[in-house]
Amino acid sequence: MGAGGAGGGQQQAESQPIPPSRAPVPVQPAGLPTATNRSFPMLQKRLMSALVAFDVNNAEEIWREASALYPSESLCTEMLMPVQVAIGEGWHRGEVSIAAEHFASRFVEGKLHNLLNMQLNQPTGPLAVVGCAQAEMHELGALMVALFLKWAGFRIIYLGQNVPNATLESLVRQVRPQIIGFSATTIEAAHNLVETGQILSRIEPPRPMFIFGGMAFYERADLRVRVQGGNFIEGDFRATARQLAAQFLK
Repeated sequence: MGAGGAGGGQQQAESQPIPPSRAPVPVQPAGLPTATNRSFPMLQKRLMSALVAFDVNNAEEIWREASALYPSESLCTEMLMPVQVAIGEGWHRGEVSIAAEHFASRFVEGKLHNLLNMQLNQPTGPLAVVGCAQAEMHELGALMVALFLKWAGFRIIYLGQNVPNATLESLVRQVRPQIIGFSATTIEAAHNLVETGQILSRIEPPRPMFIFGGMAFYERADLRVRVQGGNFIEGDFRATARQLAAQFLK
């Protein structure tokens, strides 16, 4: 009977609710991403902070986190490019060092190169040759165009920086692309695209569609009309790629 009484007392004690002040409190591990800081505005802010601090490990971790959540196109338009633009604007205002701006640009370019190379060309898609004008060393615009054309169904030959005009005629005759596109951010490179247009116009038909763009043609809008046979592209790269796909993928 004594044991039974003790057991009853134990059951009664175990059935008593735990006072709120003594209840265990869930602990959120430090640094664990939440839904809030996985939104694109917060990912942009976190990535920019890591890049201007030269914190490559943190930047890579943020990139891996975002890559697990969002498709590649969204990563380009909603993360990489806004961060690059914001850092560039910070440099112009004197808030970001030139070293940090260069570091961020190399990080963004590296990710765009990885995205371009990770997907194979469509075996039957129309061919687009994309690169930077002669004397142009900034690849971001050309890489974005190449990526969105590839995602739209084009086969891509990406030529990278500083493509000499002297190589273009033989290249076009060899691979016969449907589109050839170049970017220029400097006035020197834009003037070189004037020569590019002249070279391409001398090639016997069928000639590729010649597209071009870049910041230089905003600084000197008069140069746009001097690029013979060229089609100036601006605005949303994704929309441009889809329009070209609708034209060539028939």
